[in-house]
Amino acid sequence: MIWLRFILTIFKWLLLMPLHLLVWLSRYIFAVPAVLLFSTKDRKHLRFPFRWLETQDNDLGGDFGWQSEHIKPGSDPYSNYNRIMWLFRNGGQVVEYKVLGIDYKEFQGVSPLNPNHGLSVRTDGYWQYRNIIGPVEVYWGWGLWSNIADRSKYVWTTRRAKNA
Repeated sequence: MIWLRFILTIFKWLLLMPLHLLVWLSRYIFAVPAVLLFSTKDRKHLRFPFRWLETQDNDLGGDFGWQSEHIKPGSDPYSNYNRIMWLFRNGGQVVEYKVLGIDYKEFQGVSPLNPNHGLSVRTDGYWQYRNIIGPVEVYWGWGLWSNIADRSKYVWTTRRAKNA
């Protein structure tokens, strides 16, 4: 039964992909005007109508990993440039969690020993595939171990692996 649910959620994931791609494309179109014209005075958030462009778990200064890997030492994480770059990489997470995401549940199902490498399927059929294939990191499905506001986000990340 779990495998039937799994197949159905693959179709759901594929049906949601056009909206995800629209959000992905929109972050590149709207990040610059959103940061320049709709930032709050403290530069940490966006005002209406661009709140959807923010990330769920960090303000516009980014997380520690972003700041240590992508921001030059001594650079202000809240500079216009750094906030725009943060949104280019991570913008639209509000939609990925609240609209395209699923309710978070403690994981029960089929999973490899390391959930960051391979296919994991919850008993309700929702799934996550994460692996490094040659120089490419693939992360598709829903972030089953990612719990932000009791939601797991929709993911379709395919990018160059860090060590490639």
